[in-house]
Amino acid sequence: MTAAVAPALLLLIVRTEVLTLAAAEERAVKHQPALIQADQAAAASEARGVEARATLLPQVTATAGYRRGTGNRNLRVGLVPTYAATGTGGQSSQIFDYLSTNVTATQLLYDFGQSTGAWRAAREHAAAARDEVRATVGEILLNVRLAFINARIQEGILAVARENLSNRRRHLDQIQGFVGAQVRPPIDLAQARADVGNAELRLLSAENERALADADLAQAMGGTTGGAYT
Repeated sequence: MTAAVAPALLLLIVRTEVLTLAAAEERAVKHQPALIQADQAAAASEARGVEARATLLPQVTATAGYRRGTGNRNLRVGLVPTYAATGTGGQSSQIFDYLSTNVTATQLLYDFGQSTGAWRAAREHAAAARDEVRATVGEILLNVRLAFINARIQEGILAVARENLSNRRRHLDQIQGFVGAQVRPPIDLAQARADVGNAELRLLSAENERALADADLAQAMGGTTGGAYT
């Protein structure tokens, strides 16, 4: 394999991926950062709605306490001592465990509409956030379709530019033969060479435009992949 052939084969390998419009739309919906951000904002709004509704539900509070104390066993009837000890002066004392629990249930009946108003507002914000997600999806799909169509157009323009350059080079070969045979004037050869140069410039421009179209398409899909597409 010569060094001149290797770049052409490398370009062919890069362009092996065939991208359909459906696949481009799927990638955009899955990886576009704008949609991910809108979806997370909607989830946060829904969570705030759940939090606002929680104030309208019954509230249950439980508390517990524990302490240890010592005392005379005659004054602590019914309590089970943990262990016995001898106090000052030989008096017998015991250590007792005290455990207390408390459960309180409350229900909001009326607060002049503050809690219900906050809940309704939170629900409206959540609905608006979901509408924003749907609008973002529509905008992303529109951008992907436009970028995809533009890439298809640039792909066609690039193919035309390549074919035009090939025709101009064949025409140049013919003119060289005619001029060599003194059938055509030398000015025709100069014109044919100029036409080839112009065709090469148009091809270079078409390749750049195609590369930009592929980059725009990758960006519209969320920048998941790079390179060129077929």
